Amino acid sequence: MATCVVSLAMLACSSVAHDKAPDSTVDSHAAWMHVNGPAAWAPKDPDFPPDLHALPVTLVRARDDGRFILLECWIEVRGGRASITGGDAHRLFVGTWGPIDGQYIAKYRLGYESIPRMSTPGPEETASIAPRGAQLEVGGVVHEKASGLTAQDIDAFVATYASGLAAMGLDPGPPIARP
Repeated sequence: MATCVVSLAMLACSSVAHDKAPDSTVDSHAAWMHVNGPAAWAPKDPDFPPDLHALPVTLVRARDDGRFILLECWIEVRGGRASITGGDAHRLFVGTWGPIDGQYIAKYRLGYESIPRMSTPGPEETASIAPRGAQLEVGGVVHEKASGLTAQDIDAFVATYASGLAAMGLDPGPPIARP
């Protein structure tokens, strides 16, 4: 998997003065995940597979085009494969990221929240992004590379909200094509 260094095109994503990029790089092709709580197992019911369980997670995409996505959601896990659930509560934050003053910074806004419904974006939030080997620290929270879930899975899920986000002036960018 390739690791990308922030490009000059990303510097145009923000009006903040920039200096050199940090010494470390962010794998912008990865899906990053932080588990927010214990797993919920499927009920003991013949209609549910016995190995199905759900996890509350935060997913992060720091794309090489300068777009930043943070998604608080639930994922279903079965047989080593994960999928983002559409029916559970989730919050979607969209913004940009890039090097500022020798570190990576993300600036993003809440663009969608399933409960309550929203019509205007939330206030801008800022978080530092720090690569830590096989981990990514975002705003002080450590995320691991997602197992069983790809960056394209996140992009595809976010694309379902693109028109609503665009109506609020937020741009998650186009989904990245699957290889």
